[in-house]
Amino acid sequence: MIPPKNWIVLIVLFLSGSVHAQDLIITAESDSIKCHITKVEEDFISFSYLKEGKTEYTSIKKNDINSYQFAYFEKKEIPKRKSYSFRPSHWRILFRGGYSWMTGAIGDGTNIYKDYARGFKHGYHVGTEIDYFFGEYFGLGGKFTFYNNKNELNLSSVGEKGKMSDNAKYLYIAPNFVGRLMDRKGKNTVFFDFSLGYFSYHNDGVVQYEKIMTDWKCAGIQIGIGYERALSKNFSIGGGFSLLRACTKKLKYTAMGKKWTEELDELKDFDRLDFSLLLVFNAGKR
Repeated sequence: MIPPKNWIVLIVLFLSGSVHAQDLIITAESDSIKCHITKVEEDFISFSYLKEGKTEYTSIKKNDINSYQFAYFEKKEIPKRKSYSFRPSHWRILFRGGYSWMTGAIGDGTNIYKDYARGFKHGYHVGTEIDYFFGEYFGLGGKFTFYNNKNELNLSSVGEKGKMSDNAKYLYIAPNFVGRLMDRKGKNTVFFDFSLGYFSYHNDGVVQYEKIMTDWKCAGIQIGIGYERALSKNFSIGGGFSLLRACTKKLKYTAMGKKWTEELDELKDFDRLDFSLLLVFNAGKR
């Protein structure tokens, strides 16, 4: 606590608005710390100070100090901490893209068809996400992601005519719950998210010379975790991975001018594991 006799001095210094002043902390052991106080909390005081020509950031418990005073020194030596260090943004706008791998099991068949199925498992995704944080740790938002998997096989390799191909497109749109943990400098962030939303599937396939379109829509659920590194107070880059779960027992087919819905013998899953590179814009600093 600041001794009563210092309150008048403190008020005068605040009203003067000196941009050259430096703050002072007196510890319980009567040590003096010339610093810049960045944040005063209920139990802690955060501050920056100069050490061997470099600015260091730390905090001290209020129980470990006798007093602190703003603008005690006339000359300022230490630059103010950047706003994003202790004031994370409310808004987070994210663009992602990367590799996707479908995790479903491969069915029975000859080796060449199994190889075809393995190749089809590999794909890519691109998407965007907008989140609003109500505090430093938790927020709500929405995400949109496009996925693509495709493969092609010349059937002459198995003694048949024509080709077999698949070009599958998937969409996932969902509200999103997101959390984050930041370091004291605001440069490193670990985040996690959970979403439940709409999933759609469309495949333009070919068997020999016949085109077959397959469609379905169902619910999807996704969880993810990742890391962001701040490049400035507004921009970050990072990476992460997520697991998406979606499945169905029915599919809609269109072929030879006809449309029909078929009940499947086994559950068809669209589960996938995504590895993403992230570009993040943090807007609306407090």
